Amino acid sequence: MNYHRGNLPQDLQKYALALITVKGVAGLNLRELAAECNVSSTAVYRHYASKEHLLATLAESGFRQLITVMAEAEKNECNKKEKLRAIGMAYILFAQNHKIYFQLMFGTYIDKAKFSTLAELSLKAYQVLYTQIEQGIRDGFMRGKTENLAHTAWATVHGTAILLNDQQFQNQSLVEKNNENIARTILMTLEQGLFLN
Repeated sequence: MNYHRGNLPQDLQKYALALITVKGVAGLNLRELAAECNVSSTAVYRHYASKEHLLATLAESGFRQLITVMAEAEKNECNKKEKLRAIGMAYILFAQNHKIYFQLMFGTYIDKAKFSTLAELSLKAYQVLYTQIEQGIRDGFMRGKTENLAHTAWATVHGTAILLNDQQFQNQSLVEKNNENIARTILMTLEQGLFLN
C-alpha cells in the first residue's frame, strides 16, 4: 500500500460522497473507501471510528454549508417580510444541489444523540428559521406561538425540498425547468398563511 499524500480525512470524505452517489449509503464500505484512497483500513479507522462516524462528519459539513447559505439569504434580503422566503428558497436550493449531504443530514443513518456536534449544528440550522419567525412576531406581521409557526414553516419547506428531490410533483417532464417556480409558489402560499397582512 502506497503512502497517502495530502489531507486523508478530507479525501476520505470526498471519496465517500462519490461512493454513496454510485452505491447509496448502504453500499459505502470503509475497506473499499480505504482502497480508493490507497491506504490501509487501519489508516481510515485512525480518523473515523466507524462508518456512522464518517457519515456524521459528512452530515456536520452539510449542516455548516446549509447554515451559511440560509444566513446569507437572510442577510442579503432587505425586506423583512421576504427574509423568510429567501431563507426557505436557500434551504430548498441547498437540498437540490447537495442531495447526498441532505440525505445524510435528515435520514435515519445516524443517531444524532451519539454525535454532539451534529446535534448542535442541526439545532443551529433550525434556529436561523426560528429567529426569523420570532422577529416577525416582534415586528407585528406574524401572530401565534413562535414554535408552532416555525414548525409549520420548516415542515412546508422541508417537505417541498424532499418532494422536488424525489420528483413527486405532477408533469414530471416539466419539473426540471419549473422546480424554482414551484418552490416560490409554495413559499408565497406559506407567507399568506403566516403573515397578518
